[in-house]
Amino acid sequence: MKKLLMQSFLVWVFWGSTANALELIQAYQLAAKNDATFKAQQKAYEGIKEQQVIAQAGILPRISANYTNTPYNRQLAYSSYQTVYGKYLTKERRNYVSYSGSVVLTQPIFDYAAFLNIKASQLQTLLAADQLQVQASELIVRVVEAYLDAAYAKEKLMLLSQQRAAYETQLKANQRFYQLGEGTRIDIIETEAHLSTAIVKELEAQTALEGALANLKQLTGYNAITPQAIHLLNSNSSFNILSLPYQQFDEWQSAVIRHNPQLKVWQKQIELAQYDIERQKAGHLPKLEFYASQSVSKSNTSNTVDQRYDTGSMGVNVSLPLYAGQAVVAASRVATLKHQQTIYERDAQQHNLLLQLTQLFNHYKSAPQQIAAYEKMLALAETQLAAVKLGVKAGQRSNIDLLIASQQLLQARIDTMLVKYEHIKGWAALQHIAGDLNIEHLNIISRYLE
Repeated sequence: MKKLLMQSFLVWVFWGSTANALELIQAYQLAAKNDATFKAQQKAYEGIKEQQVIAQAGILPRISANYTNTPYNRQLAYSSYQTVYGKYLTKERRNYVSYSGSVVLTQPIFDYAAFLNIKASQLQTLLAADQLQVQASELIVRVVEAYLDAAYAKEKLMLLSQQRAAYETQLKANQRFYQLGEGTRIDIIETEAHLSTAIVKELEAQTALEGALANLKQLTGYNAITPQAIHLLNSNSSFNILSLPYQQFDEWQSAVIRHNPQLKVWQKQIELAQYDIERQKAGHLPKLEFYASQSVSKSNTSNTVDQRYDTGSMGVNVSLPLYAGQAVVAASRVATLKHQQTIYERDAQQHNLLLQLTQLFNHYKSAPQQIAAYEKMLALAETQLAAVKLGVKAGQRSNIDLLIASQQLLQARIDTMLVKYEHIKGWAALQHIAGDLNIEHLNIISRYLE
């Protein structure tokens, strides 16, 4: 029995530790399911699709029925008549049942505004689909940034914790050497100062990690994320620059103009504004509809008591606007100005996107040199620290030299790590702005994490 319990415990530990790991693709899947912004856009898309049904109903026949039954009616009828003896007044009391019913069918024959509403609703559905694509692409970017921010914060905290532990070890060595008469009080004070700074930075890094995890939890809707679940950059292999589908800036510029989902949204908004101009002009046009009705009534009015009527009618109804106080003309001008405003806003958005593209592309092109420079700086810092340690043993370097070299190595590691994380985030942002970002890019990024 004990053996069985131990086996069950080991299985639980194994699967528990595996389940705690959160890969990048899993974070995206949770975010796609739980992120409020993305879910809101999904519902907006579903609602816009229903607008097509509403617009289509504008040109379909409409049938309405009406029935009224009044079981109690009372009428006092007064009449007078003249005789040779004079004028006489009579009164007659009537109690009767009345009812009426009708069925009316109308079918639009010509309604230009209704026709435009159908076209506009179809375009609105396409626009909502593009807006959903924008949110989906932005969700990938937000997941990548949130996950890599958490990974960077975790790795930075690990380095700072190691540095703090190294200072504690060095402080103990300083104190021991001081007791043996081989060190100085100044060595202890210098190490204590660096240790205090390391503790403060470690606490700041801990706060930053908690903030990054909170952001990731809110984005994914998964509150059980721990630092141990976050994968870090693969340290067992050299860092390779992520490749791009285009190498020239002109190619990227063309891709942004043709494929950027935000620009697609703006283009459809311009087309919708054009439809609105035509819809306002339709206020000058007539409307023509066919109608047919069938009605039955009995005692429906005071003059038709105890009389029953069956009535059928069929014909056309024409409505022609003649004068509306310049309202239609003014509405057309407003729609035209709105159309022009939308064009300018699209141009401004395109300018901002191309500016972002320039910054992201330049950052990507300089990434190989930057990463190589930081890696060289890191290697030199490691060599310098090793040399300083040898110098301390030989009595040629002091305790403060060792502390400074250690601090420089720590900063080199943090800077090198940061530039790599920023390269990955910039690469994803570049794909996003060109309208090419998809789940496959998450799989590519995942290969850089362990």
